[in-house]
Amino acid sequence: AEDQNVWRNTFNYKDDEGNSLGVGRPDLLRKRLINLKEDGMLNSGDEVLLRFSMTITDSIHGWGWFIDNLEIQGPVTSLADEQPDLDLTLYPNPASGFVQLRARADGQSATITLTDMAGRRLLSRQEPVVNNSLLATLPLNGLRQGLYLVTVTAGGATQTKRLLVE
Repeated sequence: AEDQNVWRNTFNYKDDEGNSLGVGRPDLLRKRLINLKEDGMLNSGDEVLLRFSMTITDSIHGWGWFIDNLEIQGPVTSLADEQPDLDLTLYPNPASGFVQLRARADGQSATITLTDMAGRRLLSRQEPVVNNSLLATLPLNGLRQGLYLVTVTAGGATQTKRLLVE
């Protein structure tokens, strides 16, 4: 459309060496709405990882993504979609070697999943729930220093906590 032509012409305004001379302006910004639940593949309580990347080259001076007023969720109008809290605790945190976790849980077993920040599943295992309590120790050997996500699912409830590995 016309707004894309204005943006493209501004972006393609270059000097003799091919360097972009165009300058981003507020009138080039467009509101975009992405409804992640629209296709029915996501449900309330699902975890979503948003990743933004931008490439800069010698010939593109500062052009790329501009994100302003990112809205993750509209106003909450009901509490019906809230997930029960498992009261998940990780200790020690930060950790090295191992981490212990404790949670209140319903059912006979719980699924524990460890993922990196790129969303790769590094570990997934079942642990027994005894007297509505989950106690487990996760080995961390072989993991690089950094931030990870520990997710526990039990009795229809899911909770995720961040874990810093030193």
